[in-house]
Amino acid sequence: MTPPPLAETAEISGPTTQAEPEIHPAVTLSLLSLQHALIHAQSALMPLVFIQIIDQFGVGVGQIGLLIAVGNVLSGAMQLSFGWMTRVMSRRGILGLGGLVFGGAMSLTAMTTAWIPFAATTVVARVGGSPQHPVGNALISEQYPVARRGSAISIHIALGNLGTVAIPLVGGYIIARSGWEPAVLIVGIPAIVVAVARASGEVSDALSKSFRERISALPSSALSGVMLVTSRLRRPSTESRRLPGNGHVVFTWASLNDGRS
Repeated sequence: MTPPPLAETAEISGPTTQAEPEIHPAVTLSLLSLQHALIHAQSALMPLVFIQIIDQFGVGVGQIGLLIAVGNVLSGAMQLSFGWMTRVMSRRGILGLGGLVFGGAMSLTAMTTAWIPFAATTVVARVGGSPQHPVGNALISEQYPVARRGSAISIHIALGNLGTVAIPLVGGYIIARSGWEPAVLIVGIPAIVVAVARASGEVSDALSKSFRERISALPSSALSGVMLVTSRLRRPSTESRRLPGNGHVVFTWASLNDGRS
């Protein structure tokens, strides 16, 4: 008895190339601009908060001034180090980590009940926001072509300034109605959400790249077996076809749904 022909076999030929990292300039610009607005919002909001905690924590103007100075010095010192840090860590990774530190520290600031914890978390939040200007603008320049680079950086800067303009009105209203803690949280929690969104994109891109590399590295016999099992699960077929392309097997939702490759 003659065995039935194999269904949906795939032939692999040609050299394989390593997949490039996924780049989504519009998504990068949107998340960076929102994060930039939140960092500017913190700078505009904290003077209003300082007015409240002077009486609540029993501190003086000198201590507030020292806190601001320490935060500025540490933030500036961190900015000097990012040129070296980008050699060992990606710009997206630095910005994502900074966003998590910034948002987490701001959220913790809203939960403090004494001067020392308040001062510590405020300084940490300043340090977390320090990568935004040098690394954020560098990342935008890296992802946008020269013809659109100026416009992209302008959008990043303009939306950051929107946080400076909006938060004194919104934050002042919230402080008057509910106290300074909720006002700080409306900066901290969105910053965490933005950082998680950035991290999710990083993980998704990494998994997608790893999957493509693993598929490309499989031997031809293994890929033929995978295609055979997939085709028998989806529909019976006696047709043997060669997949188009330069040696890579490309799966699409349409091919899995209607059986076309």
